[in-house]
Amino acid sequence: GHYLEKFSGKDATKSNILPRMEEADVCHFACHGGLDRNEQGYLVLASGRLVYHEMYALDLKNHPLIILSACETA
Repeated sequence: GHYLEKFSGKDATKSNILPRMEEADVCHFACHGGLDRNEQGYLVLASGRLVYHEMYALDLKNHPLIILSACETA
């Protein structure tokens, strides 16, 4: 079955989110984002920046959809 797990405020941390991304059917991020000086894209979480390459390192081959609803994510 499907279920929804929401992380907001102090619970929106890398240690909470990254392990669950490999299990999720859909990941939807609605947060601040940006690019650093080296044009590394990132999302702003409660625990700091989640750099895009941290998500690329996950095994997401069975999970086709990640939605980035953040500024500067295009």
